[in-house]
Amino acid sequence: AEGGGREKAGEPEKEGTKTEEEPPRLKGNALLGQALRDIRRLIEDPVPPPVKPEGLPPVAYAFSVLGAPFAGSSRVSTRLAEELSLEVISVDAVVRDAVSEFEQAMTEHDEAVAASK
Repeated sequence: AEGGGREKAGEPEKEGTKTEEEPPRLKGNALLGQALRDIRRLIEDPVPPPVKPEGLPPVAYAFSVLGAPFAGSSRVSTRLAEELSLEVISVDAVVRDAVSEFEQAMTEHDEAVAASK
């Protein structure tokens, strides 16, 4: 191709001057064009990794393992807890303990009311 030899093989020639930073224009597909602009921006201007401020305590992690009954979520939770030295909190056990404590408090209340009569 003529024009100073700046065009690359297989690239369409453009009228006027072409800068190195300007990508070739796509016609008729705005969505693809926008996607390519976004990808180009991400590649050319990557986000630097965050800098951890000094003196902060280690971050505490919390995980949630969900699953249908008999899907193995309890087994996975137990295994993760063993491997990572974590504590497993079972929702069923927490609710059962709360209901039991409530029932015990109500029983004590009823006994106190009955004794005061």
